[in-house]
Amino acid sequence: MGLYALTIDNPLASDDVSDIVKGIWKFVYMVAIAIVPLMAIVAGFMFMTAGGNPEKVNQAKNLLLWLAVGVAVVLLAGGIVQLIRKIMGV
Repeated sequence: MGLYALTIDNPLASDDVSDIVKGIWKFVYMVAIAIVPLMAIVAGFMFMTAGGNPEKVNQAKNLLLWLAVGVAVVLLAGGIVQLIRKIMGV
């Protein structure tokens, strides 16, 4: 019985942490870009079906407000990732 070398191949496409962070960021950004228009349509539908009910109109307004906050967070996060990469010299 001889000694066998056990090797495990790298399942990631990169050996660099910054490339992994960049890949995760791209995924999150693409998901957010896909969700934003859908949620805007949902908010518009809520406005249309509110029938003058102030509670339902407020729900639709809140959805649009938080949608805008979410878009701002995603865009700022992208800027922060780029800033960190620049500071690290990557």
